[in-house]
Amino acid sequence: MGYSNLRKLASLMTGKERPYYNESFKERFREIGTKALEELARVICLKEYRVSFNPGGIAVSGDLILMGMWSEGNGVYISMNKDFPGKPWGDVLYRSIKHMKDYTGGPNLYFKFELLRKPVLLRETIMKLKRDNHELTISSLNDGIASCCYGEWFFRQTGKVKKSEIEKEFSRHLEGVNLKRYRVHIYAVVRVPVEVSAFSPKEAVKKADSMVDLYEFRDYDAEFAEEVVDYFVNEISEEGELLESKCYKPEQIYAQSQEVTMGYYSGLIRYNNVKTNLRTEEFYDRWEKAKESLVGTNYEGYLDIYKWEGNTDGFSLKLEEWYAKHYADWKLAEFISEVIALGTGCILEFVGEDGCFWGYYITSGKVDDIQYVKMVNGEIIE
Repeated sequence: MGYSNLRKLASLMTGKERPYYNESFKERFREIGTKALEELARVICLKEYRVSFNPGGIAVSGDLILMGMWSEGNGVYISMNKDFPGKPWGDVLYRSIKHMKDYTGGPNLYFKFELLRKPVLLRETIMKLKRDNHELTISSLNDGIASCCYGEWFFRQTGKVKKSEIEKEFSRHLEGVNLKRYRVHIYAVVRVPVEVSAFSPKEAVKKADSMVDLYEFRDYDAEFAEEVVDYFVNEISEEGELLESKCYKPEQIYAQSQEVTMGYYSGLIRYNNVKTNLRTEEFYDRWEKAKESLVGTNYEGYLDIYKWEGNTDGFSLKLEEWYAKHYADWKLAEFISEVIALGTGCILEFVGEDGCFWGYYITSGKVDDIQYVKMVNGEIIE
């Protein structure tokens, strides 16, 4: 899955173009934003969703809205505009909803436009609202705001709150939770090696079938073939009586983790050497710390594709494959901004497998997105 529309929306919303009295901006916001939120709905695995755009008046950007459901009683509402960008608490509003006409929902939460450029981190942020189990989500300690991922419990308190106070209240909530009993049947593939002599593969298979009693597969040198076909789940009463049964495919259970394993390739098509005032040892030490900062996240290991060569006169990037999974490009840009010498700059440019371009202009302590526009004879075209 590519994420070109989410990246385009991020560039549009973080750019300097003003939306006020700007019909051209509003139309691009509607067109790009609608495609981007449909893309986002697939990223967060919504089973049902609706994307809408309210243009509003000429003095506003319009409102882009995504409403969708993961399951009955568990969904998300996402809304954004560019009327007041750069708000300290965030630019994009999102909250939990219980149905497709729930316009109040749970507590308002926010994230920055920049997060639209990082689909894995964006997914992690929004999926905290998906109720898979009873987990505590603390949104703020300055004004105490917390909720249970499974719903039906919210904590709100004005003023600073200690984390231990919220956890104590959450423990009381868990005491009232009634856990259900299940019996899970895992339908797994077992590999049973059988050696036979035959004139053809088909004859070999028939001979092997006739020689093996699969009901007694333990008598053979059998092993798990690392494949699960189905999960058959029985809900049972405290007395052990069968209440309900349902069959699940592995992709239904593990859709979230599978979606995170992205397959979007892109190429690093331009970069400059990085000049720094750091000692060579300090430069490499900071690079190792940058990689360590991603450990335990979905970006772990993606900085390993970049190798540095050089000294304080200039460090250059070396890659075995320039066309790769550049998922941590933003972290690479952040690292360069931390080590690059004052008064110098560096450019990173990428092109995705779907033809989408993006890039960063990097100076000391600052990373700016490069804006890409279509022009003919110096005139911008839509």
